[in-house]
Amino acid sequence: MGFNTGVAPAEALYGQVVNAARQPMLYNAYGVPDTVDGRFDMIVLHLFLLIDRFSGEGRQHPVLQAVLEELFVDMDRSLRELGAGDTGVKKRIHVMIDSLYGRLEAYNQALKGGEAEMAAALARNVYRAPDAAPAGVESLTGYVYRARETLAGQTEDAILAGAVQFPMGEAGEPQWAGRL
Repeated sequence: MGFNTGVAPAEALYGQVVNAARQPMLYNAYGVPDTVDGRFDMIVLHLFLLIDRFSGEGRQHPVLQAVLEELFVDMDRSLRELGAGDTGVKKRIHVMIDSLYGRLEAYNQALKGGEAEMAAALARNVYRAPDAAPAGVESLTGYVYRARETLAGQTEDAILAGAVQFPMGEAGEPQWAGRL
């Protein structure tokens, strides 16, 4: 699923992030909006989980940085396929960059505050419900913590080589793939 950064492990990792973010259970059982924004939010959440697996300077590893570049290459291509012109793509990519880094920081801070803080961050960012606990947010919060456990059981070397596993739905594999 290479998108163009030329860093094979990053391309593989990004493909696995996208597959995990497209699990039907996230949308069907957890109520994540099945929209372009909802799918973007799930990719960002899985990128957060991937980066969170590393500590300190490990988070700045060139492969992880290239995974983030893969996201923007993918977003650029997807926006163009949806008909956005150069000016529109630039503006939307800047919004996406701001959204990405804002969510990464929000989720990082939420982890420090525990499950209730994570649920609140997910409600705000994924469900766009800052003052309510939408149906599914508890399940999605549980998924975040299961994913952290799953990722903790994988070596950094294996991940940086391009192999990562996230918890999968009942069927064990995402049932659809493709782009945003």
